[in-house]
Amino acid sequence: MPFAKWYVMPLFIEIMRCPVKILKLKIIFDDLKNYPEIVLEWSEPGIAFRVTFKKKNYTPEMSEKTREKTREKILSVLKATPYITVNELAEIVGISQKGVEWQIVKLKKEGRIKRIGPDKGGHWEV
Repeated sequence: MPFAKWYVMPLFIEIMRCPVKILKLKIIFDDLKNYPEIVLEWSEPGIAFRVTFKKKNYTPEMSEKTREKTREKILSVLKATPYITVNELAEIVGISQKGVEWQIVKLKKEGRIKRIGPDKGGHWEV
């Protein structure tokens, strides 16, 4: 896993430079007791170590369901107010502006929405 190598090595090097970092890690690990839905896995492959945080009972389908709910919220808001801006839509739906823009791209590709007119002064067709 390229990500794991990228993440583990800088952390390891940083800890070797400053042993106080080990104490900070211990505090973080102890604080995980307050989050029973997160599992910590510790392994020591060779001279380094790897820490993996996993969410209990997580399945990829959960992310897809969340994305679908977000898309449905966006569609219902666009139906009710077709002249809404992305910033206003982000505030109503409760995600970032970039998140709304990403969802809009996906909805356009699926053919579920269409932009009529220019960016300023145009409206959405659902």
